[in-house]
Amino acid sequence: EAVAWVRSGGFDEPTARWMAMNLRRTRDHWTWQLDTPGLQELSADFARADLWPVVDHPPQGADIRFVQAEHDSILSPDAVARLEGIEGRGEEVTVTRLAGGHWIHADNPDGLVKLLAAQLPRV
Repeated sequence: EAVAWVRSGGFDEPTARWMAMNLRRTRDHWTWQLDTPGLQELSADFARADLWPVVDHPPQGADIRFVQAEHDSILSPDAVARLEGIEGRGEEVTVTRLAGGHWIHADNPDGLVKLLAAQLPRV
């Protein structure tokens, strides 16, 4: 019922199932066990962090890599164009697109592991 309720709010199946994992049964009802104030603070902190200056002008020797899920809208079209422009300058900024959505680690674990493994130094 919880998954269906979350889905009715416009969320996809994986997100609805994740939300359902955050339910806790008390004696006579179910309640969300999310730390709402903590989530609000994390969200505000994320919004305060502007790292575009670092991406626009990477420090010498930096190697900045982005993974963009093909079926995710977290990056605005302007942000994607900006990243592609930086990548096109030959800076040490790369964007790799992988099949999957916002939860790329769950949607395409094999692709993500393969990508990460290819970037690890050989010892």
